[in-house]
Amino acid sequence: MNSLNNIKADVTSALNTVAERAEFENWDWGTGIWTIALKNELARLARKYGYDVCAAGAESVKYGEWLYDLCWYSMTKNGGDSYLQRIVLAAELEWKPEPSGDGDFEKLIQARCHHRLWIFGTKTQADIESMFKVCKRQIAEFEGSQNGDHYLLAGIANLPSNRRYVVEEYIVANL
Repeated sequence: MNSLNNIKADVTSALNTVAERAEFENWDWGTGIWTIALKNELARLARKYGYDVCAAGAESVKYGEWLYDLCWYSMTKNGGDSYLQRIVLAAELEWKPEPSGDGDFEKLIQARCHHRLWIFGTKTQADIESMFKVCKRQIAEFEGSQNGDHYLLAGIANLPSNRRYVVEEYIVANL
């Protein structure tokens, strides 16, 4: 498995590449162009790591959305058959998440994969920190959470300029 630090750094870089492009090209906040650009960057990154990708609307992927907004996966090869081997990364993107806990984030909580990526937009920087706390509370309350579950929580605020993702890594421990 690839180093968690490499995945975090590469995902953060990919997200901010999109944010910088959006600022340069003056994209409207939280529109479909943001979502597709994020999926394309994350799909490119998956291919760099040697994984297949499911993501509706993304370029050069084998399949559209499957279970999650985006996922990286690998298949076993057994003669002419192939079977799902593992989901490496599952991602959900939400531009207006429910502040008290979002249903799309709950999909990630139950996911059995190496990395769970939650990408969301908010109005302010303070809202990002608030959402991080809510997410951690949801993880703690879920009985299926296990020590070692790995999350990347990535929030961006709708600021007039210098929009950048704040990415926090959270690894479940002490259950």
